[in-house]
Amino acid sequence: MSLPPLLLPLIPPVPLKCACRHPKPEDSIKPSPLHPLVPVAERFIHWLMPYGLDYMDHLSKYFPPSIVAHNCIVLCHCIMQNSLSNYMGGLLHFTQFCNDFLVPKTARMPITEALLCIFNTSHGTGRIGQGTLTNWVTGLELWYSINCVPWLGKGHLNHAIKGATSVTPSSSSCPLHLLVLISHLQSLHATLDLKNTFDASVYAIACISFWSQCRLIELCLDELFDPFCRPSRGAHWKRGTASNGLNYGAFFVPYTKTKPSGEWIYWTCSGCVCSVDKAFNTHIGINSNIPPNTPFFAFKTSPMSWEPMHWSWFMEHRNEIWLASGHASLMGHSFCIRGTMHLLLLGMDLFIVMVQGHWKSDAFLTYWCHCEEILPLFIRSALPSPTLILNMMCVFKCKLLNLQ
Repeated sequence: MSLPPLLLPLIPPVPLKCACRHPKPEDSIKPSPLHPLVPVAERFIHWLMPYGLDYMDHLSKYFPPSIVAHNCIVLCHCIMQNSLSNYMGGLLHFTQFCNDFLVPKTARMPITEALLCIFNTSHGTGRIGQGTLTNWVTGLELWYSINCVPWLGKGHLNHAIKGATSVTPSSSSCPLHLLVLISHLQSLHATLDLKNTFDASVYAIACISFWSQCRLIELCLDELFDPFCRPSRGAHWKRGTASNGLNYGAFFVPYTKTKPSGEWIYWTCSGCVCSVDKAFNTHIGINSNIPPNTPFFAFKTSPMSWEPMHWSWFMEHRNEIWLASGHASLMGHSFCIRGTMHLLLLGMDLFIVMVQGHWKSDAFLTYWCHCEEILPLFIRSALPSPTLILNMMCVFKCKLLNLQ
């Protein structure tokens, strides 16, 4: 059986947006015809097994190779492209595990649930947390799906994952990040020169990330600007006034982690000095007359030139200010998490918080902290007052008397 050509160059309908990382020595394997040296996110398509090759040979009897390749690539896109490298860990470590124990390639696909369990209990026990181990299994399941192989991981595998992670020391998990507080935004407002084009862009990004619960990577650049992924000055954006008199605004991001087709980032004027509305208007006003094909939060360096706001510039500048004002240096994800918490502590309805932060499920519950403050806000509003309880008892008693 001859090896087919690499699938990805045949018909790539949507380019994979994951960067090619250089793996650590312990996270790599010796390249082979079945496991060529390719970028991490492309291994799902390029790494093959005899079973998968037989399957493609079977399909090629009825369909052109381009159609077969297209099927594999579309299946690969069921996972958000920025997450592919995270799920890739399962395929890598499973391959290492099988190589170490000389498991025949014919036994790796299809795989028995017993072999899956042994892999999890021997390769993950005491080393990694449940989230990472679950990602590994999800990556393996995706690889099997791309090769149209039945997935046999069921109850036995779930018990193996729980057992393996129950003995994992807490030191193997990353500590929780400190969160951005409203006082951090107030510190930026007091320190930044909002007449400076760079500072105005930094402040606008900080306020939008906090109040709109969006990710910094959706606003800043960590690589070359791609107008199909990041918002540009010529993108759709709008402002207005709601029926209650509050100003609002929104702009469109072409590609986000949870929605590759793009989505709107919303904000509502909070009325405080850290209001997104004020910060956004300041940025748009001072960084005006910038070409429409430039990043949305680009800033002027002279009347005729500009620079995009890079993630590293934003992080360094705001941490310098916070350290000088007595705050701790914080991670970028702290904006999104704390923005969620701040809205909840204000007593905002849970579903409104989910819509504001583009949460597609109850995953945002994992970011909850200060539950002792949040829960009373909602439980108290749901509890009837003593007077109401007495009135209801009187009504119920009258109904009983009438029945008699």
